[in-house]
Amino acid sequence: MTHPPATYPVELVETRPTHELVRSERIRPEAMTEDIGAAMIRLYHALAASHLNPAGPPHLTYLTPFTDDRPIDVELAVAVEQVVATDDPVIDRPRRTVARTLHTGPYDEIGAAHGALWDWIAEAGYRAVGPVTETYLTGPEQTDDAPLTELSVPVARRLGVTVELDEDVPTALARVREALRDNGFGVLTEIDVRATMRARLGDEVGDMEDYVILGACNPGLARRGLDIDRQLGLLLPCNVVVRADGDRTVVEALDPQALVSFTGIAELGQVADEAATSLTAALGSLRPA
Repeated sequence: MTHPPATYPVELVETRPTHELVRSERIRPEAMTEDIGAAMIRLYHALAASHLNPAGPPHLTYLTPFTDDRPIDVELAVAVEQVVATDDPVIDRPRRTVARTLHTGPYDEIGAAHGALWDWIAEAGYRAVGPVTETYLTGPEQTDDAPLTELSVPVARRLGVTVELDEDVPTALARVREALRDNGFGVLTEIDVRATMRARLGDEVGDMEDYVILGACNPGLARRGLDIDRQLGLLLPCNVVVRADGDRTVVEALDPQALVSFTGIAELGQVADEAATSLTAALGSLRPA
């Protein structure tokens, strides 16, 4: 049976706090439906063995990225009415803001819903602060209609401009310094976070990725801002983060408007707008032509 192309409206919602029985599982990419089904059976066996009553539908959170050649780590959970001692952990899930959409149809067609949800997050000025979760509101065994699945991602407002580059951190750092200079910014400070933490914490740092914070300042804009409010110096300089993300490098610049919004001084808005325009141009110049 074929289904017409689906559209996926996305909304922001506040979840409610819950107690959840949680199990960690590993599923094979080539047998996802089979493995998820078996894992769900184990989840409900654990629920029954613990004498817990479900308080909602089950859900699955993807802890590692989808790959074609490696198993995927997932977390299966179901809300429960009460908390008791069990062999499987019961955790308190706090209230959080999520972007969510609904998929009606077979599980093997859910990829379009995932794509639509991530596209909306990027376009609406949000960022993910946790992995995606699928909540199985109805399944094939519960209804004659197509299964209904909710997809959700915890989100927060984006704090600035982000660029991803196909190069290592040292190469990106040199280009970022040049791009900032070409757009009126000097680099006042440079902090190698990984090296600093390793010097202080030793092996506790583990395998932290390359992570560098640049303190960027446009002297003309900084002078104008300080003439408006001498306490603005508490918010300077503008931080630019250059960090490794797998084989790529992420460059992020804090939005100056996010900084001056704390002051409540309207006159700083123009200065912040000009700073944001220059920072956006600097990071934009890093992208391939």
